[in-house]
Parts: sequence; C-alpha cells; structure tokens
Amino acid sequence: MESGERLGYLFSLVERNVSNEEIEQAGLPAITIGTSPGQAFTIRGEAYYLLHDLAEEIARSTHLGPGLSLEGARHLLQRACDRSLVDGADAAAEWLRRTLAGSPGRWIVVRPLAIGMPETVIHVGRCRIQRGLPPGLPFDPPDHVRSAFPAHSISSEVEAWDEDAAVLTATKNFEEAFAILRPCDRHGQPLLGSDLLVTDGERMTFAPSRGMPLHLFQCVSSEGELIFGGVRAMSEAARRPSSAQTDWERRTITAARWVSKGLDASWPSDALVSFMIALEALFLPPKGAHRKKEQLSAAISKRVRLRSMTPEAFRDWLKDVYDRRNDIVHESLAFDDEIEVDRLGDVAWIAVGWAAAHLNPYHRREQRPCTTLDEVLKCDPIQAKVEGEAEPTSEIGM
Repeated sequence: MESGERLGYLFSLVERNVSNEEIEQAGLPAITIGTSPGQAFTIRGEAYYLLHDLAEEIARSTHLGPGLSLEGARHLLQRACDRSLVDGADAAAEWLRRTLAGSPGRWIVVRPLAIGMPETVIHVGRCRIQRGLPPGLPFDPPDHVRSAFPAHSISSEVEAWDEDAAVLTATKNFEEAFAILRPCDRHGQPLLGSDLLVTDGERMTFAPSRGMPLHLFQCVSSEGELIFGGVRAMSEAARRPSSAQTDWERRTITAARWVSKGLDASWPSDALVSFMIALEALFLPPKGAHRKKEQLSAAISKRVRLRSMTPEAFRDWLKDVYDRRNDIVHESLAFDDEIEVDRLGDVAWIAVGWAAAHLNPYHRREQRPCTTLDEVLKCDPIQAKVEGEAEPTSEIGM
C-alpha cells in the first residue's frame, strides 16, 4: 500500500474509531487528542500503529531537512486526522502535502528563569539568558505577558516545522545550557517558570508550558480504585520500605521509575540509557552477570516482540541498541536517532506492564505473586502460551 493510500486508510480508521463505540476496548494501544476545550478524539488499535509507521516515514524522509522530529511528525498527522473528521479526507491529505512541501521556519521559544547573575546578557550554547524578554519578537507583548517574565528569561532560536517541534528542540537546548552552567554552582539549580512564549516571527503564542496529561479513565474506577491488578500491586508495594519489598517488587518499581524518566527525557541519549537500565533491572540476575548483551536480548525477545521484525532480527536489534548504550555511557558518544529510542521506549514500557502483571496474585493458578527474577522467568501463567515461548509474548506494532 502506497503512502497516500495508507494515509487515506488512516483517516478511515480514525472515523471508524469515533463512530464505533465497540472499538473502545481496554488493552488496545491508544492516544487521545484534544482539539478544543472539552473536545477530543482517540486513535487506537490499528490506527495507532499506522499513525506511528507513517510518522516514522515522514521523520526519516531526507528531503525534509532539520526540524521535524518524530513527535513533530506525529503531531502533524494528528492534526491531519482532526482535519479529516471536519473537512474530509481529501482536504486533510492536501493540507498535509502542502505543509510538508514547505520549509521549516525560524522560531524563538522563551521560558521564565530564576537565576542569579550580573545585569547582562549571556549566550550559553544555543541559548540566550537575560533579564526580561529577548529581542526579535514580532510585536511588543501585552502587560500580562511581560508580567510572566519578572526577572530573567532563557530563549533559543530554532528551526522547526511547527510550534510543538520548536518547543521540543528548544527544550533540549535549554537542558544543554543548564548542563554547561552546572560546574559554576554545585548546589544551586536553574528554575524554569511554567509559562511559555513562542513566536515564528509573525505570530506569538503565550500559554503555560504544555505536555500531554496522563489519561487514567481506563485505569481508575469511579470509586477511586486502580483497576489493573499489576499497577495496584506496585502501588501497594511502594507503600512499604524497600527492605520490606520482595526482589521482584523492587525490580518492577525500579524499572517503572527508569521508564518514566526515559519517557520524560528530552535527549535521545538520556532516554536510551534510562530505558536500558529499566530492562536490565527486569531481566539481568543480580551481580556477576556475564555476556549481559546476549542474556538481555534473549530474555526480552521471549516476552516482547516488535511486529515489524522477526525474532532473530529483534534480538540483533536489541544487541545493537545495547552497544549504543555502552557508547553513551563509556565512550561519551551521543545517539540522536529518536525513532530507534522511541522503539526501545515501547519495549521498556511493555516490559514494565509484563513485570507488574507478575505481582498480581491472580496471574497464576496458585493465586500468589511472583517474588524473584528466577521465579518470574520460570512462571507458568494462566494465559494461553505461544508455542515455543516461555510465556505469552506481548507484541508491539512498530
């Protein structure tokens, strides 16, 4: 199926998602997109996988040049899906074509910053730090905007396709600037304000710093109970001190923290290391493990699968990513392929869900949770096995 046909198919799936309530099943991968206050639609199941694949194609397209991240490509496709529901598939496809045929624009992204420094302007990396707002804004901001920047600001001029991609790139630049400045002060830390000012030279957007909120409607009951047994078991274990937790509880909670850190990381290298630490926490025996790369790839590939890869290719891919982890940690080399890191994030996220399920006493016939790594790897769960596998394999549609 050609890209144009797949885009049309995506639009049809999104329309079907919106009109068919039966598709709203727990367990299907999904993303909910807000279009206006109180208005949203959900992309789930096959549409979710297809949007991810198309976003990878767009982000990897060499003719697009800098500025369109994987997240930016996803955002453009989400906006196109929204347009298809309002204006029809043809109009949405034409809007996306025109957008991608253009050139990335220059953006200035500004955040309030609490920092102690002389009354001057400093340039750190790709950022500018000064009192008040930087030059280059298309018009004089109103008083309520200026009042949000009562002291210093940090700004970065970036090249990007859209506002979201500009903010993502600028955020990386801010974090790098702070890292460069940290040797100047061991105890202080840069404090960013929550407001965000973004301009493309013609328009300005001023709003609180954005992010996608957690959607817990499928995970929390109306009585305030956590629905998923594994998540509930993790929550109960977290109330106890670490010394009172089982080996598997500690491993699962540790992995969940590292996955959360990786999902929030702006730099692909940071995210890759965080995701790999999470997987090591779940799958490697304590101390003295030899041939870690081989052990890790073998254990993961029996329990998680990328649909786009054969089992052998998936194991080889995991080994290659582990090598990249070593390059980052031991050789100070950067890894900037956010698509590969995003795939690893999916693997780690699925693995934490798999690990949490072993904390649910009802996952096995004996109706008791697993307590150690060895017990988990030998576990015989109630769910039907996949032939030739130690346990049911969770598939990821990337």
